Amino acid sequence: MNDIKDAKGNILLAFAILLLLFTICIVFYNINWGNKNNNMNVSTNITFDGGTDTLSQELQYIIPYVTINDPVYVTAYQDKDVKISDVNNDILLTKGYFNNMESNTFDSGELIFKISDLYGSDLFIVNKNFNVNGTNECNYSDRKYTCSEKRYNGILYKADRDIANISIGDDKIYLTEDILFYSEEKIQNITEYKIYNNGLYETVVLTFSSNDIDEENVTFEEYIIDNLGGLRVQYQSSFVINDDKYNWIGTVIL
Repeated sequence: MNDIKDAKGNILLAFAILLLLFTICIVFYNINWGNKNNNMNVSTNITFDGGTDTLSQELQYIIPYVTINDPVYVTAYQDKDVKISDVNNDILLTKGYFNNMESNTFDSGELIFKISDLYGSDLFIVNKNFNVNGTNECNYSDRKYTCSEKRYNGILYKADRDIANISIGDDKIYLTEDILFYSEEKIQNITEYKIYNNGLYETVVLTFSSNDIDEENVTFEEYIIDNLGGLRVQYQSSFVINDDKYNWIGTVIL
């Protein structure tokens, strides 16, 4: 008799659990359905430190920026909100070339594919000669590119880009960077550095040289960490996920 009672008790308990789970499912379904019908958006925002993880490095790579030899080139880092249509054509060509191009001679279609892989296919790209960093020179002729490396001794405009954090919310991903914008020019055996207030490279806020670095007996990276942290500028870039890929939307100075 006790075995029969125990069996009945177990059946009732199992039934009660199933009924409870069914009720919970109905409640959640009604809540979600009600939210959809009432156009209610529940926003979740999660922020975490980035820099060493694969995601933040991948997002930073996508941002349309490269070292340049002339501030006339428009990259993602300006003094306003920058979209893909604002970025200089030569910058996009260079990003495409750096995007795992396997050979230094290739069809223009291959380069367009590499650019589309980063920024989508809805772009108007002009095929032309380009050399934005003084070193990587690509010549265009008969729908083909031929690229080579050349020696360059002029001024280079660079950026030391530290990832601050990643924020996920509202169907977007936000990458925040602390950036030090600087130029370097080698004059005889001394390298002259200038620090700028943003990615336009127009206003110089500080100058120093390789002699100053040597006096402190540190590397360039150590020198800027020890002395120039307060001159970094914060930018935030936004991304969306499209077909399991990240697409850059824009970058704004904070």
